Amino acid sequence: MNLPDLINAVFYRQIDKETLAGNHATARLLHGLREEIATKTKPCNWRQDEDGVWDTECNNLFILNEGGPTFNGFKFCPYCGGSLTETPYTENDVQRTNETK
Repeated sequence: MNLPDLINAVFYRQIDKETLAGNHATARLLHGLREEIATKTKPCNWRQDEDGVWDTECNNLFILNEGGPTFNGFKFCPYCGGSLTETPYTENDVQRTNETK
């Protein structure tokens, strides 16, 4: 079992205590990871501006050379750890911005 599968199994409590009993350090580490992941359930929306820069909900900026975060394999925000959602830039964003000025 590779590490991501092990973390996933522990997170979803598919591994019993006896399986991890032989390595207490690993068991403690995985328990800590499970608790940390559980606290990061709040999504982080990334909104793209007209220049292609992604503004994160957790107040960071990110530039991608091609495609959006999902296209580039992002599932979680690297800044806050929240599950990533994205709002790509559209021409309607310009119209809304002009209407509010």
